[in-house]
This record gives sequence, C-alpha cells and structure tokens, in this order.
Amino acid sequence: MQPTSIDFLRHTLDSLSAHIAVVDDQGVIQFANRTWTAFGNENGFPADSTWLGSNYLSACDTATARGDPWGLAAARGIRQVMEGITKDFYFEYPCHSETEERWFLLHSSGFEYEGRRFFVISHENITQRKLAEIEVARLADTDLITELPNRYAFEKFLDKEMLRCQRLKHPLVLAFIRIDNYSVIRDLQGVLVGDECLIEVGRVLSQSVRRPSDLAARFSDELFAVVFSNADTYGLVDIIKRIGTQVKEIRIPDQKGNAINFLSVCAGVVTVVPDGKINKNTLITAADNTLHLAKALGHDKAEFHTL
Repeated sequence: MQPTSIDFLRHTLDSLSAHIAVVDDQGVIQFANRTWTAFGNENGFPADSTWLGSNYLSACDTATARGDPWGLAAARGIRQVMEGITKDFYFEYPCHSETEERWFLLHSSGFEYEGRRFFVISHENITQRKLAEIEVARLADTDLITELPNRYAFEKFLDKEMLRCQRLKHPLVLAFIRIDNYSVIRDLQGVLVGDECLIEVGRVLSQSVRRPSDLAARFSDELFAVVFSNADTYGLVDIIKRIGTQVKEIRIPDQKGNAINFLSVCAGVVTVVPDGKINKNTLITAADNTLHLAKALGHDKAEFHTL
C-alpha cells in the first residue's frame, strides 16, 4: 500500500529541519510541525503549546507594535500572498538569541484544499550561509596585511561621513599618513619586515580612532588614510603628534634580529565643513597635496590645511 495517510505526511513534515506551519486565510495556524513547536518551546513559548488556533499574523503585528521591523515585513509579505498580489514571499531576517547569532529565511506560498485557501509558512535556518556571506563581505573590505579597512571600504565610509557632516554642519578631517623611507626599508630588509612595519603603523592608527564616526584605513602601499569627524583643531594637532611619537617608538627586528628603531611618518591633514560643493575626490586630492608639502620638509613632519 502506498504511504498516503495523514499520519505518514505528518511524520514526513516532522522530520524536516525547516519550521513549517499552515495557516488559513485569516492567519490562524491549522498545523505546525515538530520543528516549529520545538523552536517555540526553546524560545519562550509554553512547553505544552500546540500552536493550533494561534494567529500568526497577529503575532507578527504584536512584534511590530513592540518595535520589531522584521514582524512588519513578514506580515506585509504574507498578506500580499493571501491577497494574490504575489505567488511567493521570501524574506531573510535576523533572530539572534542571547548566546548566538541566527538568521532565518521565511517563505510563504498558498494552496487550495476543498474549496478553501491555505498558506504554508516556513522558516529555514540560514545562519551558516549568512555568516559565510558576512565573512566574505568583511574580507572584501579588509586589507589582508594590516587588517584595516582597505581603500574600497574607506571611500564608502568617506562618502557617508561627508553626507552626515554636511547635514549636521560638522567639520570633517582627512589625514593622509605615509611611512617615511618605507621602500628603502623593504628593499634592504625584505618584504616580511616591510609588512611588519605596515602592521605596526596600522595598529597605532587603529588605536587613534575610537568613535564610530572615525576610521583608519590602508589607502595604498605605505599610505594610510584617517578620517576624524567633528574634531577640533587643537585636539587634532595633538592626535597627529601622538601618532608620530608612537610610530617612532615602534621596534621591529630586522633580518639579523636587530631592532629597526627609525620608523617615522609624515602627515597631510585637511579639514572641511562639507557643503555639497566639495566632493570626495577633491578632499582626497587636497589631503595628498598637503602630504607632499609635509614630505618636502623632511621626515616626521605634518602639514595642516583647511578647505
């Protein structure tokens, strides 16, 4: 005999890893598989809850009223399926617990049975895929040697920060910082020692940015970029001086084990209050030109300019 009984179908659905429920055209749950019930029990619902008769859309609406934007998006998408606006609805959302980060994919679609419309709602755990995507995105924005944001990430950040400072009428500072004699060090001591210089200078710069509105990045080769938002002039001079002092304190073993203790940097620092007339490229060019002025003065020098 072919296994077509209701009990067989229930066992089949209970064996799936996805959380599956069937609701009527009002959102009232008519069926929930074992995985759905188990997940609910593990996340605060009563252990004896059968879910039957509960209104899933009402639960989404309640979550929305509590400030959960995912509940609003889920309820809206499911209602569009119910109203025939779309055949399927897919929605990725975070559902983090106190101990782990989790993401799920919600899918909703409908079917007709004995003249009535019903709708399947499933939640598939996609945490591993999401974490992999986040890691790929992080690596795409990260310099592999220094682990600072790379030029691509820096330019995205600068675009956003210029718009924010324009809206708030706050000053924005861009500092270009270059390691003095880097090519000479690398040629004499080798690539590994050169990389270690980059790493240590990057560490100093990352410690100089402590607010979400600040950023230190590797721009190219031995050139770093640092963004400071709403920084006062006197505080900025102190920060640049402190960076120079800390770089000079770096000790890196050379190929013979002797410490390289002559690292220094030059800095070109530009301040602007964005007004929509000065774009990102103009600011970058100004910082680069100011850095060249500092380098012309010798090692361990800084120049400041206001646009």
